[in-house]
Amino acid sequence: MKVVELTTGHYPDDHLIGVTRAAVAMGIARSTMQTWILRGCPYLQKGNRPIPWIFSKKALSAWRDANGLKVGYDRRSRWGR
Repeated sequence: MKVVELTTGHYPDDHLIGVTRAAVAMGIARSTMQTWILRGCPYLQKGNRPIPWIFSKKALSAWRDANGLKVGYDRRSRWGR
């Protein structure tokens, strides 16, 4: 997994967000966010109880776009309709 250093120099005007807010910002389910973490999405801090995951919204968006991942949920595609 890629780790981005938690410094103000990398993303000075960026929003730092946790897993749930990252999922909402990306238009995906929280469980999909967990899958993205396994696929190597960039994070600023690795979470583990009681330490929360921290993501850069800009870095996450760039990673999603670079990997061609879909945003949002289409119920029809899940059920094959």
